[in-house]
Amino acid sequence: MSNYKLGKKPAVHDYKTLKLDYYLDAKAAQIQIPQACDYTSKVNVKWGMLKNDSVGDCAIAGPAHTEMIWNFNEGRSFIPTDQQVISDYSKVSGYDPRKDQPNGENPTDVGCNLLQVMKYWKKNGICGRKIDGYASVDPQNKLQVQAAIYLFGSVIIGVALPAGAKNSPWYLPNGWRQNRNWRPGTWGGHCIVSGKYNMASNNIPVVTWGALKDMSWGFLGQYCDEMYVPLSMDWVGDDKKAINGFDYASLQADLKLFH
Repeated sequence: MSNYKLGKKPAVHDYKTLKLDYYLDAKAAQIQIPQACDYTSKVNVKWGMLKNDSVGDCAIAGPAHTEMIWNFNEGRSFIPTDQQVISDYSKVSGYDPRKDQPNGENPTDVGCNLLQVMKYWKKNGICGRKIDGYASVDPQNKLQVQAAIYLFGSVIIGVALPAGAKNSPWYLPNGWRQNRNWRPGTWGGHCIVSGKYNMASNNIPVVTWGALKDMSWGFLGQYCDEMYVPLSMDWVGDDKKAINGFDYASLQADLKLFH
């Protein structure tokens, strides 16, 4: 895994971004959050690396994988292509594949600001699909993270990965506080996606580098520096309901809180 590319720039927080706790406060009486949830199992095809083994396009690959979660859960097949992801990555970051060098380097492969990606996704679409809104999530609040995944299908997670995570499970090992290799950001920034959690097992698996990878809540709390929940009508099926029972009218009304 150490040869895979990162590509998330340091987190930038905008006070104007809607916070999910505002939405949850408005909906608290209607929300019952289960202790476990898994929307990733419905994706019955390969996730796809989406060039993130050679290009730092993780911040675009993450939303593309999210679109897969939404659509497969609603009975639609959506498989993003490498070309679509690279095209959007180029538009957001300025990446020019024509400047790829034989040694694998490219001076224009500089990664993305994740908040900028969320704005681009809403305004222009990623892989041809737009979201209707997004909100920031507090990664230190487990209930809020659970609610975001359960209600809206997934969360987009930005992590400042430690060097110690290159070839290790994404759990906090014994003595990690005293080990310089486990300091946040010593490896670099990365964008991952979660559409699954289980509080009993203390686990929140994520989609990264074309596969599902286990991650502990402790790891998330230590290294996540930004998290967003996107809201899209792709989360609604042909019956006008989301898989968790939310109906079209409720989601349409909720969109007003995401603007």
